[in-house]
Amino acid sequence: MKRHTSTQIRHVLERRGDKLAVRIFSGGAKYGKGNIRWKLWQDEFHPIAITSEEVFHQKANYIHDNPVRKRLVDDPQHWLYSSAREFYGSGQEPLKIDWAEW
Repeated sequence: MKRHTSTQIRHVLERRGDKLAVRIFSGGAKYGKGNIRWKLWQDEFHPIAITSEEVFHQKANYIHDNPVRKRLVDDPQHWLYSSAREFYGSGQEPLKIDWAEW
């Protein structure tokens, strides 16, 4: 799953000519295992079951805050490739969110 999504995201970013995102993820490859030129996901995998709306919101907020923790933006809604704007109801995203009913 991670390899497939990483490859697809790389192709989309390269087609769009998004040099910043390509450079960021290409730079992460030097910290990966093996001979790779692109790194989107961490090597570790720690699955956590999303069993309630509360857990879902906790995990979504954690993901949305990643660019803020890396000091790429001041607000999660300012990161173009985040679902934060649509999640918080303040704008359209590059990809629509399919909302689940709890």
